Amino acid sequence: MSKSKRHHYLPQFYLEGFCRDGLLWVYDKDKKEIRQQTPINIAVQKYYYSFENDDGERDAEVEGLLSIIETYTKPIIDKINKRDDIDETEKETLSIFIGFLYSRVPRFETNYNDNKERILRHMNKIIFADEKRTEQILRKYERDTGIKIDVSAKELSEFALDDDRYTIEIHRNESLKMMLNLCKKLPIYFVQMDWLFLFAPRNSSFITTDDPLVLIPPRDLPDNAPYGIATKGAQKFVPLSQKVCLAMFDRGDKINFREAYREEVRGINLSITSRSDRFVIARDHALVKNVVEAVGLN
Repeated sequence: MSKSKRHHYLPQFYLEGFCRDGLLWVYDKDKKEIRQQTPINIAVQKYYYSFENDDGERDAEVEGLLSIIETYTKPIIDKINKRDDIDETEKETLSIFIGFLYSRVPRFETNYNDNKERILRHMNKIIFADEKRTEQILRKYERDTGIKIDVSAKELSEFALDDDRYTIEIHRNESLKMMLNLCKKLPIYFVQMDWLFLFAPRNSSFITTDDPLVLIPPRDLPDNAPYGIATKGAQKFVPLSQKVCLAMFDRGDKINFREAYREEVRGINLSITSRSDRFVIARDHALVKNVVEAVGLN
C-alpha cells in the first residue's frame, strides 16, 4: 500500500534550492496568479506514483525508488553549488536524477497519453475500415468469448472511423511503466555528454518550472524538423538550484564550471519559462513577474 496520498512530482530538496527564507514565488498558469508558497505545497498530486492493481490497491514501489534517488542526489547538487568537482559516479547518479526529472512530471504523462491515444485511434481506423474484416473480427470474438455482440459490422466500422463518437482513457499505470523504461535509457545518453555548470552572478538567479529539463534545437535545424535529446547540436538545460544550471551538449566527457553572464541567465530563464507546463518557480516575486510577462504568459 502507498505510504502517502500526496506525491510530489518535483522533489522537495530540489525546490528548496530555489527558496529564499524557506519560501518560493510561484506563477500558476491555470489560475493566472503569482503567489508565495512553501515547497511542500507545490507540485503535488494524489497517488501520482502509485501503481494500481485490479482490486484498486496502490503500490508505493515507485515512490520509494524516487526517494532513494533523491537521497543520493542531494549531496551531489550541494557539492556543485559549492563549485566542488564531481566524479564519474556522481555524474551517473545525477544523470539518473535528471532522467526522472524529465519523466516524472505531468507533462510527460500528458504527452504519453496523447501519443498513445492518437496511435490507438489510427489503429482502429485501419482494423475496422473494411466492413467484411470487421464482421470476421466480431464473429471470432463471439466464438472465443461466448459473448454475443449486438452491433453490426457496419455500425462498428462507422463508429471506429468517427473520432467524435468515443474517447480513450489511458490508465496511469501505462505512463508509469514508460517512465521507468525511459529512465533506464536516458541516463546513458546524459552521462556521455559534455557538461557545463553555469553559475548565476551576484544579484541574479535561475528559475525552475514543473517541466525543468529544457531542450533547445540546433541553430541550423530547418523549421519544423524533428529533434530530440540525442540530436547533434541540441542543448539541454536543467536548473539545479537558483545558483546553478546544468547545460548538456554533444557527446563527450567534459565537466566544466563557468560564471554565467547576466544576459545568459536571463536567456535561459526565458527559455525555461516559455516551456513550462503550469508552474513557474523562483526565489522572489519580481523575477517571476518579469519572466512571465516577458514570454507573454500572463
